[in-house]
Amino acid sequence: MSNLEEEIIKARRKIHTESYPMSIGELKNMYDEGDLIISPNYQRLFRWKLHQKSEFIESILIGIPIPSIFVAADEDGRWELVDGLQRMSTLLEFMGVLKLENTDNSMSDEGSLKTVEASVLGKTEYLPSLEGTAWSDDIAVKSSPSGYLTDAQRRRIKRAKIDIQIVAQESDVETKYDLFRRINSNGSSLTAQEIRSVILAGVSPDLINWISSKAKNVNFVNLLNLTDTLISQKYDEELVLRFLMLSSMSDEEIMKTSDFTKALDDFSREFALNFELKKEKYDSIFEDTFEKLSAFSDIFHPWENNTRYKSRFTLSAFEAFAAGVGFCISNKIPYRDNFEDLSKEFWNDPRTSKTAGFASEARIRRAVPVGRELLRKSLD
Repeated sequence: MSNLEEEIIKARRKIHTESYPMSIGELKNMYDEGDLIISPNYQRLFRWKLHQKSEFIESILIGIPIPSIFVAADEDGRWELVDGLQRMSTLLEFMGVLKLENTDNSMSDEGSLKTVEASVLGKTEYLPSLEGTAWSDDIAVKSSPSGYLTDAQRRRIKRAKIDIQIVAQESDVETKYDLFRRINSNGSSLTAQEIRSVILAGVSPDLINWISSKAKNVNFVNLLNLTDTLISQKYDEELVLRFLMLSSMSDEEIMKTSDFTKALDDFSREFALNFELKKEKYDSIFEDTFEKLSAFSDIFHPWENNTRYKSRFTLSAFEAFAAGVGFCISNKIPYRDNFEDLSKEFWNDPRTSKTAGFASEARIRRAVPVGRELLRKSLD
């Protein structure tokens, strides 16, 4: 047997999947009963526009086959949605049963979650009369409908079949993680962190909640001052993980790393697998670092022409000083805390004064070691 064939056989044994079709009505019932899970943390990933939702409902009504969705079985036999979020959320929202975390006043209370007001469909190419159509007259909708689906049309949707690809609970966790990354990366419009969050939730939902809570830390929020767009794309949560990863890496590891995106994926996966063992240490490092840095509000802003700080957040300064202080705290290394002076030294250093436009790897290899060097400079 060739080495390739042995590798194929070994890899295939790590992942256990099964496939069978289910009707939309059956999936809706599973969702209602709590057996099909769409994590509230995924709410910001539900981003289809009205025309996309309308075209998907149109496809079902006229009999266009629906692509497979992927679910992961947990230890209690429930299914957590992994791939197919837009499609499944569109169906559940249109049917008036989708429940997500409350973020605005357009949702009605129901326990700790909120029921999303259902969409009223728009005009489509093959079914222009869909415009203004709602599921039924007994659900709350976002705008005034001009009509409703008939009983026969609703049955047509509920009886339509979707192929379900089930990743069994006994599958190897690391292999499952990599599978989810590949599924959600190919052709996806999601950001790297949005994909990473979906993947991590399949390994440790507690980690996802922890990351979200860290991203809301008042010192962290005030120092970064990110735009709403970046926050909606989970960039703040990526920075939480980036901080932890770089704080835990030696200078040698940083210089040897050729792909920091993959390194962050690997770090995040390892953290998820060992969350209970590591959360206390990482929590302490995170809280201590950003409380310390909060003494100088411009620490992550660029110093321009030796005259003023610009208002924008700068990743190289974040990697130098947040990860630098985190590294010192983690390793009990004394460091300077005159952050305004340190910041100006950083931006006047020829190694870091022009990091804009550098690829991630080149920028990190410059910024992180220089930040650590400056933090320890007068203490050597």
